[in-house]
Amino acid sequence: MPGYRNSIVFSTSCVFRRQGISKDSVIALIEKLARNDGISQEIPDIRNAQKQVEDVFKEDIAIIAGAEHLKHVIYPIIIRQMSYSLKSSR
Repeated sequence: MPGYRNSIVFSTSCVFRRQGISKDSVIALIEKLARNDGISQEIPDIRNAQKQVEDVFKEDIAIIAGAEHLKHVIYPIIIRQMSYSLKSSR
């Protein structure tokens, strides 16, 4: 989703890292999502997402964001989509 991609990649990478999911698994997931989002077909977009995951895994796990940050990222997206859906159905 335009405007949220970096925040989603960052926050999900942080949560998955805290849960003990490997960096390679997170990169594979992010690549799959990027290739199927209808927006990120450009290689630089996918590389930027990969770099963001790499950066999260370089940080000290004690200072990276947790699930609360992911909630703050996801909630506005859900509200925006619900609002858009309601307007479209009228």
